[in-house]
Amino acid sequence: MIKLVKKEELEGIWAGDMKDGDVAEIVAWSTTKYIGDIVQRYGCFLIAIGYAHGWGRVFGYDHKRCILSDGCRVRLLKEGETLIVV
Repeated sequence: MIKLVKKEELEGIWAGDMKDGDVAEIVAWSTTKYIGDIVQRYGCFLIAIGYAHGWGRVFGYDHKRCILSDGCRVRLLKEGETLIVV
């Protein structure tokens, strides 16, 4: 018998693929404490919305180079999704 090995797709996209202004939910990170946080790319920064933290110059000044590891993944929020302040 022969079976096809299916590679399971990773959830979300690599955070380095975010475009300026994108808002996303962290689905995988180097530490689990950030999973579920909402972040926004602002130029070369990644800002955690509603928290006093973020990641400075992770995208570099040329907006092409990114220092985030491949394991840093986000799910881009879609139009119409609701954010609640708690």
